[in-house]
Amino acid sequence: MTLAGRRVAVGICGGIAAYKMPQIIRMLLKQDCEVQAILTANGERFAAKATLATLTRRPVITSLFDQTEPVSTRHIATADWAEALLVAPATANILAKFACGIADDFLSTLYLSLKTPVLCAPSMNTVMWEHPATQENLAILRKRGVVIVPPASGDLACGSSGAGRLAPGKEIVFAVRKALSPQDLAGKKMLITCGGTQEQIDPVRVISNKSTGKMGIALAIRAAERGAQVTLVHGALAQAAPQYLLAVPALSTADMAREVRTRFPKNDILVMAAAVADFTPKTVARKKIKKQAQGLTLNLVAAQDILKEASRKKGKRVIVGFALDSDDRAAQARKKLIEKKCDLLVANPPMAIGSETTALTLYAKDGSAIELGPMTKKDAAEAILDRIAAL
Repeated sequence: MTLAGRRVAVGICGGIAAYKMPQIIRMLLKQDCEVQAILTANGERFAAKATLATLTRRPVITSLFDQTEPVSTRHIATADWAEALLVAPATANILAKFACGIADDFLSTLYLSLKTPVLCAPSMNTVMWEHPATQENLAILRKRGVVIVPPASGDLACGSSGAGRLAPGKEIVFAVRKALSPQDLAGKKMLITCGGTQEQIDPVRVISNKSTGKMGIALAIRAAERGAQVTLVHGALAQAAPQYLLAVPALSTADMAREVRTRFPKNDILVMAAAVADFTPKTVARKKIKKQAQGLTLNLVAAQDILKEASRKKGKRVIVGFALDSDDRAAQARKKLIEKKCDLLVANPPMAIGSETTALTLYAKDGSAIELGPMTKKDAAEAILDRIAAL
């Protein structure tokens, strides 16, 4: 899913966090999203109209009444144009207006004119955030279907510390993408593994592989955007998993096997995208092994087969396996598909390791195959989830 061509109205209210909005708007624009900025009267005190207009390449809306029009219906035209409304920072004042149906400025009037998704990212002092009036207003808005992106905790502009900081930009953009995505995985619980496992040799050395975890993270993010309740169990990663995902570290094969064994029964779908070690040292040295002129011989034994163990308790759950082979890819993939009782097997080429792109082959239970040419891992994640949703 891409935000290319999607239309989002962004309402900016009067709070110190308004200074962050140009960067968040830029994040939307980088995904080729169209943005219409709206400033409340107090929002104009914190955000520069010229900056927002330059970024969005659209005049910033500040009033219900346009002097060039005898009767202003801009709020209706904007409601017809926008596919979603994001309000950030959402002050206690605007939340109260939305909850009570007060329409005394452009933003509050626009809210009442919309049938599209509305998202509010609150930002305010902790005491204001925790006040019963604010919490009751939030409950009313949630009941109406408004998406609330909760504030983060930390140091606040007033000098105190606590909940009330505007949520991180990536979390807000994630919420927008989710609001504009099909919710075809809603109600599904999905367990995804990713990253490379590390097998301990001594206290400072490990045997690992070149996996970055990018494919698994792309799957986890997109699955969550499409409504799934995602748990990401990961080994070593090239980049941290997003904070808005439930991410569980499991560096060794044994650790990952334990997490999957515990969590698989509570999930509907297992996606084993992790690069799990095939071999592990028979023994682990208690102290760092000293450098030896004659070299070192490691005694390796077969590591646990996590996917095979999970397949024994499959039941009605869906299992998606991943395979990477240098040769006989089709034969090895079909063999793994059958042996591990997979509903879908994703065959990766070696060139995919560490890369931003991949070229996959998807094998169904009946053995049929679909070739997916070179594409980004984000696009590959979309294609894989399309197949999962259809199972």
